[in-house]
Order: sequence, then C-alpha cells, then structure tokens
Amino acid sequence: MRNRSQKHSMVLALFALSALFSACAWAAGGPPSAEPAYLYKTTFVRAAPGKLLDLISLYKDRMAAFDASGDGRPFWWRHTQGDQWDLMLLFPMGSYSEYYSPERAARRKKAAESSSLSLEEFNRKLNACSSWREDIFVLGPPLEAVRKAFEGTAYYHIEIFIALPGKQEDLFKEREMENIYQVATGRPENMIFVRDQGAVWDLFTLDATVT
Repeated sequence: MRNRSQKHSMVLALFALSALFSACAWAAGGPPSAEPAYLYKTTFVRAAPGKLLDLISLYKDRMAAFDASGDGRPFWWRHTQGDQWDLMLLFPMGSYSEYYSPERAARRKKAAESSSLSLEEFNRKLNACSSWREDIFVLGPPLEAVRKAFEGTAYYHIEIFIALPGKQEDLFKEREMENIYQVATGRPENMIFVRDQGAVWDLFTLDATVT
C-alpha cells in the first residue's frame, strides 16, 4: 500500500511539474517555438569517394557569389556520425514569392555572371564531387533567430522525424513540448523545421551547441 501511495505521489508531482513548465512558457507569451513561417531550402550532399575536401572547397569558393547575390550565405556544417550525408546546407529564402521575385532573381543572375566560376561550371564540379544530393524546402524559425543560434556554435545535433499517418500536427506539438521542458530547465530550445515539399520525412530539429 505504501508503494502504491509513493508511486501515486510521484505521478502527481511529475504532472504538476509539467503543468508548471507549460504555465510559465505560456505566461511568457506562448511556447518558445514560434510557428514555422520563414522558408529555407535545405540541401543534403554526400561526397563522392575521396572528394569530401574538394566538395568543401567548392562550397567555400562559392560563398562570394552568395554574398554578391544579396541572398546571404547558407548556414552549413559537416556531418560526423549517423546519416548518409556529408554536408548539410540551410539557404535562407523568406518565401517563394520573395525569393523568386524578378529583383532577387536578377541579382542572383548578375552575381553568377560576375563570379570567377559560372553557375554551369559550379554545377559541373558539384556533380563530379558528389554522389548524392537532396533539396528539401522547409518552414522554420525567423532568420534572425537562426542566425543568433549559429553565432559561436561549433557542434549541431540534427534529428529527423517521420510522423504516423495523420499525426503530423501531433508530432510538431510534441517537439514544442520538449522545447518547453528545455527552456524551463535552463537548456537551449531546438529549432524546428517543418517540411513544405520534398523528402519523405515531416520535420527536423536542430540543436546548436555553443562550445
């Protein structure tokens, strides 16, 4: 009887603690994870055998063209363990209408033409350096929030999720609940990126760890 009472008390304590975390988060103006609204293109690249350093150098050399286009450089990082890709790049877009507006398209074209490496040549070298690529469009946190999270960060933890049929919204809410717990315990929240089109998964979270 005593064990049952202790177990019941523990369950009530955990429920109260969870409710407190949720109440604190909502009192502060809602859950810590804003509704995904900013569009990004996510690119996964697997290097061809023996071509990883060439692939990294190719993207490094391309950064000047991204700067000149006015779109800004992508956030990118190298894979260490887990999945099959070697590089992951996150390109800020804003929205489809904004990114593909005549003005921005013209700036990208001008930047590509003035680059030391034409877009055609870049793609040719990229094909030679990579054995697999995938582009996925996702909705995520505001650009400034992502940019701030990347400042001084050296390590990243990416988790990719596939929801059960009809459970995409529940999956997102579960990720938000985890962030409420993260914030309440003094840990950084995960950035949540929800698929808009492409890929087979539904969302990924990105944890930026400062070292």
